[in-house]
Amino acid sequence: MRPEWQAALDEEIDRSSAAELAAAAQQLTSFYRESRTGDVPRLSNAAQRAAYLAVRLPATYAAVVSAVEHMQECAPNFAPASLLDLGAGPGTASCAALESFPSLAKLTLVERDQQFATTARTLLPDADVSVGDFTSVDLPCADFVVCAYAINEVASASRLSMIQRACDSAIHAVLFVEPGSPPGFANILAARQHLIACGWHIAAPCPGHMPCSLAEVNDWCHFSARVQRSALHRRLKSAELSYEDEKFSYVAALRTPATGAQSRIVRRPEKLSGHVKLALCTPVGLQRETVTKKSEAYKRARKSDWGDPFPII
Repeated sequence: MRPEWQAALDEEIDRSSAAELAAAAQQLTSFYRESRTGDVPRLSNAAQRAAYLAVRLPATYAAVVSAVEHMQECAPNFAPASLLDLGAGPGTASCAALESFPSLAKLTLVERDQQFATTARTLLPDADVSVGDFTSVDLPCADFVVCAYAINEVASASRLSMIQRACDSAIHAVLFVEPGSPPGFANILAARQHLIACGWHIAAPCPGHMPCSLAEVNDWCHFSARVQRSALHRRLKSAELSYEDEKFSYVAALRTPATGAQSRIVRRPEKLSGHVKLALCTPVGLQRETVTKKSEAYKRARKSDWGDPFPII
């Protein structure tokens, strides 16, 4: 994250006392650990919003950056000039998109929470930030529409309509990102199925438009983004490690055909002595491959990571 963004966030976080932050961060952490439905917490005071900026924003930012990078691998010539960020929160996804797409000249953010909208204006002073319900307000069109960690903020009966509204506003591309949990993946799977039915071209993570191979075996597709913890982050979470891994699910689609991955690694590679075990999503379903030193793909397999595209062996 850019230093000026982090400085602005730190200034806002510092407005709450250490005791208030610690209590609010504990409440947030407990909520996310105990939630089995994918619900989002309701932030009702300044300390809770500050704790969110310190604890959750870095994870959401890392997940969106990772999803956008995967998308760019499959659409290297995509250079959007405009972005629409739905359920923008404090501007997390917009900041992440700006890091990957310097071509972005116009940013439009829609967020329900007045305080988070104010934070977004501080981070992105040139953006058009409006306060409103992104399921019902008039939405402008943009080259690229992002909806990150927001589908589950919508009532179940309205989610498909909200997904359609995002697609209707997208001139060239759309990206949905959700927590890497079964409920989060269920939202992404619904978005993927709707995109395919409407004629969109899946860019990532899927290597085609076939039925989801993981869903067929009662599993869920998700990936991991590493988050480097600040000293405050570690203190608020009582953490010893200098990092944490944010699990997320996503789908990116284009209106025109994309060069999708031949296959994609959908679990953390098992790098053992003399061989690497990979779980791959392929156009013909889920495949498990063991790449040995005799294979030309061995060096690539040793360097591979969860979520990377990988050639079919």
